[in-house]
Amino acid sequence: VLSQRVIPEIGNWLVRETNLRDFQDLRLKWHRDHITPETHSPATCNKWLRILKMYVGWCSRRVGVAHSARDLQRFPKPKKKRGRALTTEEANLFLEGVEREYPQYYALTYLALYTGQRWGTLSALRWEDIDEGTGVLWYRRSQSHGEIKDGSKTGHVLTIPLEPFQGVLEAHKTRLKEENPKGYETGWVFPCIGDPDEMEYEGLRVYNTSINKAYTRVCKIVGIPRITMHDLRRSFVTQALAIGISTTVVKSLTGHSDQMIGHYHHQTPETKKDLIESVMSGITAPVSALSE
Repeated sequence: VLSQRVIPEIGNWLVRETNLRDFQDLRLKWHRDHITPETHSPATCNKWLRILKMYVGWCSRRVGVAHSARDLQRFPKPKKKRGRALTTEEANLFLEGVEREYPQYYALTYLALYTGQRWGTLSALRWEDIDEGTGVLWYRRSQSHGEIKDGSKTGHVLTIPLEPFQGVLEAHKTRLKEENPKGYETGWVFPCIGDPDEMEYEGLRVYNTSINKAYTRVCKIVGIPRITMHDLRRSFVTQALAIGISTTVVKSLTGHSDQMIGHYHHQTPETKKDLIESVMSGITAPVSALSE
């Protein structure tokens, strides 16, 4: 932000000659960037403003003048929209739409909807985590903005029965081998499409922006309200609880934090498999995805 936004804008300004009005004008310019038709979100602009004020404060102290940007106001945050869970009909339409329009994201979407995992956990999945010998899919790590850590967001290693997902994952792997994206050799189940040598995080899809853009388009095509990746997690939990699965079993799959987390480790693979197949019985995946 400092090198790409702040310094190009104010690098030639004289600190002693700036005033609050100068920075207010810049604030409005950033909110409505006239170079592109896209309006930057309040959260993005507020991040830029925070770094701007830190930089101007440092410069002001260096030359011994008042901090002219100290009283620069942040943009008010819009009311946060609540997430939602898909109905059974919406989930079926959505899965079909993703398979048809964005087949490269189908396996990722399938796992998200049927295991209720967070984006950070799914995007850190490696092929070595898929143990065909024991029939277990391991969620051993998670990532946030490219930083990898052991365990899920709450620090737990999660195990998922592999059988319900084996066909979809094998079809996904076959697709990767055929298309050979530049990030394929990195070992991530869902690698980046670009050149991993030019990526900061070893070929990992760093952000889910491209996924959410694809989801927005699919929702428009199939005629359902817009959803995000995290809404698939909500959908799994909602569907599971609606059919009477205990919260303890659900949490053993999703990794939700709870003071009773110690009980999760006693859930058998058969119990988890029954839960997944029960949810699948309500949300039917496209037949072509299961025929591989």
